[in-house]
Amino acid sequence: MSTPPGGPDPVQLDCPQCGPSVVVQAHRHIDADHDTGLRQAILQDTLQQVECPHCQALVRAEPRLTYAEIARGLWVAAFPHEQLGAWQTLEPGALDALRQVQGPNARGTERVVFGWRALREKLLAADAGLDDVTLEKLKLLLMRDMQAPPLPLGAELRLSEVSAQSLIVTVLDRQGRPLENLDVPHDLLADITADPEGWAPLDSDLRAGPFVDVQRLVRG
Repeated sequence: MSTPPGGPDPVQLDCPQCGPSVVVQAHRHIDADHDTGLRQAILQDTLQQVECPHCQALVRAEPRLTYAEIARGLWVAAFPHEQLGAWQTLEPGALDALRQVQGPNARGTERVVFGWRALREKLLAADAGLDDVTLEKLKLLLMRDMQAPPLPLGAELRLSEVSAQSLIVTVLDRQGRPLENLDVPHDLLADITADPEGWAPLDSDLRAGPFVDVQRLVRG
């Protein structure tokens, strides 16, 4: 992944509904401290999305960018969701790209994500003051308990909303399409935090690289 500043660049995508090409402006790097509008567009699920002029279907370019938010000490390399299965190959180069964006004296959290929902999840967690490693442990608890019926092969869980009462976690199929929402009390996060010894083995596995995600364990 290259990380030059500037952009966006025009890319052509076929409309999934009627076929003709649609031009979408795709970012290579986002400086969220200076362009808060782009950050908000990620949270609203609208960044790099346009309406097809022929049929009005929504067409969205998948992320292939670096994201920097120095105020929070957060740097993220985002890849298209379809590349999730190649995370082991992409993670080392993504970390190098993030180090180039950071500069020699920067300190903070480095993450690798795949798809818009995963990037949005990191921003939601940062806004809510949630540790993303603890969030992934919560997903493991939820996946363990979802046995009847079992999760579809390749399914993902993504944080989609945070309120004072609970977390809303969306279950997605292998293509990233939503299947259902889970209303999860904050108490489950507190229980995980209160048992560091019990979670120690999985904690080290989740922190083994910047791809901090349950899919690190599920897909390799």
